[in-house]
Amino acid sequence: MRPGTLHRDSAERQKQGAFETFTLGRLAYILVYHERRAERRDMGQELEPGMLVRHPARPDWGIGQIQSVVGNRITVNFEHAGKLLINGERVTLDVVGDDAA
Repeated sequence: MRPGTLHRDSAERQKQGAFETFTLGRLAYILVYHERRAERRDMGQELEPGMLVRHPARPDWGIGQIQSVVGNRITVNFEHAGKLLINGERVTLDVVGDDAA
């Protein structure tokens, strides 16, 4: 295949060791996603059962109490939404002080 031509199938691309191409918008999204993920990891915030939290995007759920934490899976019992499983990679729960309850 001549330089500058498009690869026709993924098997050919893999043989040649070609990298996947991204649009500028997709690349920006990937960079921001991984940057936020690193920030969450670097925060060092350890969630433990019994802690009181709020979901930042769903204040209508009220205050929730953490029931369990297994890896990135956080089970929270919210006042107005009941028991929900939260993906800790996608959502950073806000820890609520004891005086807010």
